[in-house]
Amino acid sequence: MHRFLTCLILAIVSLLAASAWAQDGGRKLPVQLPSDGSWTFWLREPGDPGRLQDPLDATGSEAEVTVRPGLILGVADRESNRAAEIPVDEALKTGSWKPTAGSFNRVAELTVKVIHDLKPVASASVEVKVGPDRRTALISPSDQGTIVFRNLAKGEATVSVSYPFGGETKTASPVKISLTPGEEARVSFDLQDKVDTVTPEAPPAESASATPPADGETPVPGRPGAPQERSIWGNLLGFLLGLAVLAGIGYGLYAYFKKSPDQVKDLMKQAGLNPDDNPGDPPAAPTVAKPEPIKQIVLDDAAPTPIGAPMAAPVSAPAGPALIASDGSRRELSPGSLVLGRGDDADWTVSGEGISRRHAELRVESGRITVSDLGSTNGTWVNGRRIDAETVLQPGDLLTLGSLSWRVGG
Repeated sequence: MHRFLTCLILAIVSLLAASAWAQDGGRKLPVQLPSDGSWTFWLREPGDPGRLQDPLDATGSEAEVTVRPGLILGVADRESNRAAEIPVDEALKTGSWKPTAGSFNRVAELTVKVIHDLKPVASASVEVKVGPDRRTALISPSDQGTIVFRNLAKGEATVSVSYPFGGETKTASPVKISLTPGEEARVSFDLQDKVDTVTPEAPPAESASATPPADGETPVPGRPGAPQERSIWGNLLGFLLGLAVLAGIGYGLYAYFKKSPDQVKDLMKQAGLNPDDNPGDPPAAPTVAKPEPIKQIVLDDAAPTPIGAPMAAPVSAPAGPALIASDGSRRELSPGSLVLGRGDDADWTVSGEGISRRHAELRVESGRITVSDLGSTNGTWVNGRRIDAETVLQPGDLLTLGSLSWRVGG
């Protein structure tokens, strides 16, 4: 027994040493960030800015990341949608990286949403072009009509959407957007063709983005659907280590049971198990109660109730101005002002991702509806375009605040 335990300890030590030897040889690099905040680090190959490797979340103003020579190290400020990058070889020469506020000259995320009749589309292809950088992503039913492109250069971007309809592929009119570090980047497409859609999911309780990454990108940890990456060697060695530990425990239990069978029987009896039972005896057949006979129910004759005069059909009142949500719920708009936001001081309290306390104001005067943004963080959008002044809403227009959208009804 002592010899077995000695061999088991030596095997565990050997596995741990092999696990350390199998690491990819990365080096630790200290990073001094310009301020406290929430950050995401990544590595990528040169010339492939969208395929992010080894993502790592961090908070505060200091971090230590594992880097590999020949790659590009990047970091994104998750609170302001800006990012910075540096070649790993250049950072290793100084022994640390101290990105300044001016180094964050890239856009962390661009979100593209494709809907039809206020519902997410089930299938589409999204393409984004920013200078020489060209990326394509496919939307599936599980994506809820939304796709995210990460680590983009600043400048004018062209976003286009292709979708199946009537046995062929159609393309919506491209949308141009100016990508500026520090500003939210979001584009919405409202397809007029009757394409397949999916049922919208309720927004999550926490403000964690559930948006899937675009093709060729790695999910960011801390968000749904983003597992931590592990090397194949690490997974294999971890499995072997667990197998060795389980084998040692099993052998120890077997040796104990074989040496002290009487004590094992006593323990089984204390646990409510009878070791003397013969498992081969068939179980007793269950007793089935005889069902009661069905009693006949006799109804007395009764004269039919006469049908009165038919009621007049109700007359629907003409529909007034309203906002119609994706689930079909309708919010009537009365003349005057209506402030929308997540705060208690808003006239209409709405909850969702990207909603400010006092987000936007609707005004209804003489049947005319206008909307104004109240300095919200993520902006107010009409038909997929961000507004910067009071805008008139027409029946059928799409109003978007953060993750929520409504159709304007007349």
